[in-house]
Amino acid sequence: MYKDEEREPRISDEIKTILVVEDDFEQANIIRNYLESADYSVLLSRDGVAGLEQALKNSPDLVVLDVMLPGISGIDICREIKKQKNVPVIMVTALGSEEATVEGFEVGADDYIAKPYRPRELVARIGSLINRYRRVDNKNTLMGVPGLEVDIARHQVKVDGIEVVLSAREFEILAVIIAEPGRVFPRSQLLELAFGFDYQGLDRTVDAHMGNLREKLGDDPKEPRFIETVYGVGYRVIDA
Repeated sequence: MYKDEEREPRISDEIKTILVVEDDFEQANIIRNYLESADYSVLLSRDGVAGLEQALKNSPDLVVLDVMLPGISGIDICREIKKQKNVPVIMVTALGSEEATVEGFEVGADDYIAKPYRPRELVARIGSLINRYRRVDNKNTLMGVPGLEVDIARHQVKVDGIEVVLSAREFEILAVIIAEPGRVFPRSQLLELAFGFDYQGLDRTVDAHMGNLREKLGDDPKEPRFIETVYGVGYRVIDA
């Protein structure tokens, strides 16, 4: 157990708290040093059980989550966090395969970084994701189609008046496509618009997020109510 697991988190409006779940003690301390230098408060957990408990108890602003952990895998932790919390998650793994990446996104991860990586890159991704998560588009904060309402300012989505909790990536994708109902967005364009022009992602990444998004909206891809697949091209919101 890290000493930090018993330390009270320093959560305030000014300081963002990052939970790092990493079983490599040396790597975890390197990450902590870089994050604290960037004025973040840091919580550390060395195993899956403690990491999940920290995430649900302390409500950090972002979770950095290793995939290979003792106790509970990072994939299972991410899945459970996303069921209960609206918090961004960055997955960290040595498994640099497309399958590992997609599996992380399928359970709701917002970003992915493969080992070995530069700590400064991780810090930059954390800052970018936190900013994206809290971004407000003051020009057009309320959008929707019949039965589906998206409030950009409040980061809120409702289906038939009932609120639905989405991950940051799912929300970004929905915010992009619902702004122009009827327009077809190619997968490559969704990667750029929703994830950023510098995001090195895969088309399957969009498909994984879209699958999660549809499931949460209760939208059957075979008989879509909100989002239609244009095969060989991309996706569009059905313009009623």
